[in-house]
Amino acid sequence: MTMTPDPSWSPKQVIENWYATVWNEGRRDAIRALFRGRAEGLNPGDASERLDPAAFEAFWDLFAETLDDLHVDILDVIEQGPRGAVRYRAKATHAASRKPVSFEGMAFFEIEDGWIVDAWNTLDFLSIAIQVRDEMPGDAAVQLLRKGAFVD
Repeated sequence: MTMTPDPSWSPKQVIENWYATVWNEGRRDAIRALFRGRAEGLNPGDASERLDPAAFEAFWDLFAETLDDLHVDILDVIEQGPRGAVRYRAKATHAASRKPVSFEGMAFFEIEDGWIVDAWNTLDFLSIAIQVRDEMPGDAAVQLLRKGAFVD
């Protein structure tokens, strides 16, 4: 795809370009070329942390180091005015365990002149952890909710 924001693009086109370029083509350099705002919901330790483009690059680096052959399929995109929402499914191979992983996520974007100026994200970090750790029970999410811990 392209690394130049196009002011004539709809939010859907901007979002599709973002996932194709940054994630599927693995273009870290496209982050600053397409995103000039803040993104929220990407730190598994603090989902309210707002990431600027430099901090988003660190998040991208984490995924690039830990997930090989990452591919994101867009399932739905909805747009309203300057905003867009996407639901996606991602597949990859966990680098350390060599196990296949898949997870889903959603993101909401604010677009201005072809640039992503704000983003709110949610993705299933727990699902990734369950898939790569042999000792984590399959019902880990339920155990966390009920007991605040995992029980073997």
